[in-house]
Amino acid sequence: MNREAFLLHLAKQLGRPEIRNPPKREQIGAPDHWKSFVLPRKSERVDRFCQEARTLGAEVHCFETQQQLQEGLQALLTSLKPQSILRWDHTECPAMIDSVLNRWKSRIVDPIADPSQALHADVGITTVDFAIADTGTLVLCSDEQKSRGVSLFPAHHIAIVDADQIRTRMGEVLAEFRGGKPPSAIHFITGPSRSSDIENDLSIGVHGPAVLHILVKV
Repeated sequence: MNREAFLLHLAKQLGRPEIRNPPKREQIGAPDHWKSFVLPRKSERVDRFCQEARTLGAEVHCFETQQQLQEGLQALLTSLKPQSILRWDHTECPAMIDSVLNRWKSRIVDPIADPSQALHADVGITTVDFAIADTGTLVLCSDEQKSRGVSLFPAHHIAIVDADQIRTRMGEVLAEFRGGKPPSAIHFITGPSRSSDIENDLSIGVHGPAVLHILVKV
């Protein structure tokens, strides 16, 4: 069956007498007014990001100092009681959280050296490269020190966000990757993992973490 015959068959099934050509698109890509849309104040971006992330089901907590954030991370881990923890080996991540993880050292799993155990980890801890205020999205770039499995394998993903990393919209983030060598993978994480079958039955945590915790340093 050629293309025209196939489309005509679909048209008849829809009760249409003929194939209808799609209307001509006058606008390609994001409209100009959206390309220029920016929340000018950091506090606005933080508030929008937190609001959108919570709407999507993420648990979001804001802290004014790094010490408060570390205390918040400690309290969260204490409540979760993880048997195993994954974390990025990226320089900034250990420097921020190692003082908290000292009491959990025996439970930290290397996702590269021990992938079979990493698959069953309870908690994964990462920083982020960017966050998007308008959609409550986290942006994580993978490399040899930032395994993608840390944010995908565990049931709980803890993401640490600095307010300076929050951009208004996705276009701003994509512009950051123009030129230069791109990362091996870029992950856009918008809320906990969601999947729906053909009958729209929603399942949480099938293809990723069931719970997303976001700790924001404002």
